[in-house]
Amino acid sequence: MTLTVIIPVKNGAQTLDKCLQKIRTQTLPDIEIIVLDSMSTDGSREIALKQHAKVIDVPAGTFNHGLTRNLGVQYAGAGLIYFTVQDAWIAEEDMLQKMVNHFEDAAVQSVTGMQATPHEADKNPVKWFKRFTQPIAEERVFKEGEFKNLPPEKQLLLSRWDNVNAMYRKQALMQQPFAATGLAEDIIWAQQALQKGWKMVNDPSLLLYHYHHHGFGYTFKISYAEYYIVNSQFNLLPPFPFALSFFKNLNTLAKNKSVPLIKKGYWAFHNAGIFSAQLLAVITFRLARFAGGQKLVDKGLHFFCAETPQGKQATL
Repeated sequence: MTLTVIIPVKNGAQTLDKCLQKIRTQTLPDIEIIVLDSMSTDGSREIALKQHAKVIDVPAGTFNHGLTRNLGVQYAGAGLIYFTVQDAWIAEEDMLQKMVNHFEDAAVQSVTGMQATPHEADKNPVKWFKRFTQPIAEERVFKEGEFKNLPPEKQLLLSRWDNVNAMYRKQALMQQPFAATGLAEDIIWAQQALQKGWKMVNDPSLLLYHYHHHGFGYTFKISYAEYYIVNSQFNLLPPFPFALSFFKNLNTLAKNKSVPLIKKGYWAFHNAGIFSAQLLAVITFRLARFAGGQKLVDKGLHFFCAETPQGKQATL
């Protein structure tokens, strides 16, 4: 067996079949698919079985971004493991083969690719994918102890990993499992791996399509949770979002001739909501840190993010 693909699923019937079909049509032979199903009620389990996936039940209320993925690793039959999600699909038929090829270097422990927003009418037009430069694979490896001496901002940048589109050696995941966390298990894992001196590869040519419709509430919650992880792992406060980026997005939207005027109005309002939610999350987090320290920040996380927010696909 060449590769095991692991996909956490919860009521993903709207998108799961396409996700699995794109895996089944890969040029890489002999792919095992494991679906970690959190008691779906919409037919996701039946879709997975129809695509000859192995379905592992995740009892209600027990899903954890790190621990549940570790469960999947235990069932994996291959030496390489690829993680993705139920509402993503691989862009090219040879993508997994290209990712596997990086592991011909015995020192490489993990490879991550790129996720992008497709040009579709119900997806945010300011996020539509377009390449501006030639993608070049970047190796990340440090002598043991060297990584910790880097500035926190640099550590965070290098630790930006992505389990929507990432592959690992099973042996590495057994030696260093994912942390028990409700978010950013991939970033925490990458930080720990780089601290150990493990070799990692970031290859932006390995493209996968993925989109979540970020409304105001979703954006606020997911932003606060991300700020919490970044602060905990790298001791960094969240930066304020750049107003200039927001206005650049509006300009991009205005120039997009394929989007009808009425839809431009919708997306302008939508993106204003995203910017406002990010700004409010930064202010809330910083005020909590200033006024009550870690204790109040923790309370904020439990209050706002008692349950990890789940993105949705349908928008218009």
